[in-house]
Amino acid sequence: MGTSVTLEDVISPENFDDAVSAVRSLAMCMMSERNYPQFKVPSIALKVGNHLMSCCGILKGKAIRN
Repeated sequence: MGTSVTLEDVISPENFDDAVSAVRSLAMCMMSERNYPQFKVPSIALKVGNHLMSCCGILKGKAIRN
């Protein structure tokens, strides 16, 4: 069994690059001829990004309540 990761762990600045790397991997990111990122499955990148934004709002509300 692996270690459990909380939402706070994923959103933290120390792990932000790892989260971006994971999304790029899921969405199959490749660099185009002009050196721009190009996704084979762009909908995954958009959906994960939207969900992360929602999670940030949840965490912000939790922090305010505490």
